[in-house]
Amino acid sequence: MALSIPRNANNWIADNVTENWVDVYFDVTGEPSEQFWSTEWELALPSGIYNQMTLTQAILPDTNNPSQNPDDFFYDLLMDPFENYVDSTVDSGLLTDNVRVTDFLEDGAQNVYGLGGSYAFTIDSSVTGTYNFTLGAVTFESFTGTWDVNNENLSTQDNSFTIVPEPSTFYELAIFAAIVVGGYHVRRRRRILR
Repeated sequence: MALSIPRNANNWIADNVTENWVDVYFDVTGEPSEQFWSTEWELALPSGIYNQMTLTQAILPDTNNPSQNPDDFFYDLLMDPFENYVDSTVDSGLLTDNVRVTDFLEDGAQNVYGLGGSYAFTIDSSVTGTYNFTLGAVTFESFTGTWDVNNENLSTQDNSFTIVPEPSTFYELAIFAAIVVGGYHVRRRRRILR
């Protein structure tokens, strides 16, 4: 299974500055005897707002080879240095060039749930609502075959996230309201005391 999981899913900030993260995870615990040596995927940004999102970072779970991050799907496996990357260029709302391949075909991820890659976005301050990323063209290669959504032997799960207004706007309005209301009470008290 491949999953897209937004971090802080109920509190994505739309202020053109704050980085909001989505992680792509892979779960092959349902196939405990298989060793997966390759994975590829596409990540589609939410339709309708992808042109109001800016990709600021696209990163692997670890820059070391082999990965020293125990959350990495390919933890402690030597990776092909030319086929181990996540897409850092959005094209028509898609991140299409995401590939991770082990360096030696005798090594593979086995019976693991782990991180494939992570992406950070800033969002235009005019956007609010609930959305989701969509994983597509996901393929796993093992020594016994190919797993993908077209063969119906691989599923995806895309979790939603909620974009909230810029926090400073809320706090500024609250402070302004407190000043106005507080000022009204101070003037009123002075009139009463005279």
